[in-house]
Amino acid sequence: MNKKIGSCLGLLALFSFLFLPPSLFASETRVDSAGGITSVMDDETNNGDMFLDGNPAGLILLKTHDRLDLAGQWTYSSSLPVTAGSYQQTFSTIPRLSNDSVIKYEGLMLFPDPHWAVQLAGDFLYPQGQNVYYYDTYSTQQFRSLVRAAYDAGPVALGLEVSDNEIDNSYDPGLFSTTVGLASGSSQDNKCHVRGGIITTFPDGQDKDSPNWQIGGVFETQLGYDVLNLNTQRFYYNSPAFNLQQQTSNTDYYYFGPEVRYEIPGLLLIRFSSFVTNDYTHFLQTASQAVTEFPDLGPYVSSQYQNMTNLGLFRLTLPLSDKTNLKLGGSLTAYLYNIDLIGKNANVYNNQNRQQVNGTFGVGLESPGDYNLGLQFIGQSYISEVQLVADNSTTATDYNYYHLALGGEKKVGSNWALRGGLVMEDDIYTVSKDLNTLYLDLTSGVGYEDKNLRLDAKGVLGEGVNVNNSGSNSLQTEAELQGTFFL
Repeated sequence: MNKKIGSCLGLLALFSFLFLPPSLFASETRVDSAGGITSVMDDETNNGDMFLDGNPAGLILLKTHDRLDLAGQWTYSSSLPVTAGSYQQTFSTIPRLSNDSVIKYEGLMLFPDPHWAVQLAGDFLYPQGQNVYYYDTYSTQQFRSLVRAAYDAGPVALGLEVSDNEIDNSYDPGLFSTTVGLASGSSQDNKCHVRGGIITTFPDGQDKDSPNWQIGGVFETQLGYDVLNLNTQRFYYNSPAFNLQQQTSNTDYYYFGPEVRYEIPGLLLIRFSSFVTNDYTHFLQTASQAVTEFPDLGPYVSSQYQNMTNLGLFRLTLPLSDKTNLKLGGSLTAYLYNIDLIGKNANVYNNQNRQQVNGTFGVGLESPGDYNLGLQFIGQSYISEVQLVADNSTTATDYNYYHLALGGEKKVGSNWALRGGLVMEDDIYTVSKDLNTLYLDLTSGVGYEDKNLRLDAKGVLGEGVNVNNSGSNSLQTEAELQGTFFL
């Protein structure tokens, strides 16, 4: 669920929810339109494969064949009272905006023989009206492309991918701070990364329904420079505008980690992973005229960043009868990060750290080929601390949210499925006092599948209400269409 608001296409949602939920083979749109009950709805986009976490070696281990995956998504939100960023709109070809860090089932996948697989993918993201600075908005155009290849050498699968990400921001006129205005601005960033992966499966060569282990790992680093260039025109009241240029360069970037997966097909899945990220930034600033608030700086090392993400998950299917299964699933994620902000004199002046825990648990019923129905709870808690070294003062932020989703899918005939969901969430954000926001989403969808084609559509309608301020609320609508063409 998008945390800033909620989501459905009203009548379709109510109609589809009258049916109990299907088990078509899948898309991310399918799961999202059924309330996002990821812990109890099994399909290829949510089955714990290492490929889904970005291990390129997992491409050759997928249980699929030559295919082309395309998606289009639109979201619109409005909020009261009207301020900068009250109206936001997003166009995208990314299948799931809430989990877009890894390119998964996108673009063209080819499996020319049992040992080789290739993927060519790219997507587009265009959010408009995002909040920035003191009172301003900006729009982003993001273009991603990827080439991924994998080879199955028997007990070991190897994978390699090269990705490119270009992000262009355009800033609207507004206020940078209470004393500084922004006349115009833009930024450009382009980064190229290379990632390698390995997965070993054992025992190897046994029946596909036999219990099996997978052990794998990934390593990623940058290719060339990763430089963000910001160019703006700023001004003081009743003063001429001045040009300000900032350059932020990322260096020493690496991402790596191991992962383990155990599966008894049709019964049990257990998975663990641990990933570490590290990078440094270098900063340079120049102004077209002498400005006390924006002096010429650098270049110098401006930050050091490290984080670790540890994940454990399980899926369990227990037969209740010849036609009905009990589905249980859950996950636990521990996320830790630390940032040291460094001044031009090479001294750390600010330290930020965060400890976050996410937990998910779901329970559901399924009748394969007929329906799925599930209830899922998600909880998150994190504490973030910012310490100013100069006076040793500390500011703590506490953020918790509780998310409950009920949803499912009902198959209609041999090719069609109807889906619906109800999602409720309570966000509690604490700095000096609690800020409490409630969200309610209705989700709905329809799916079609035959041997050559899969189509999934999703609609969402949602509302968010600030409990501390009855005059503060938000509305969001969302629509998406995703298609898979089997070649």
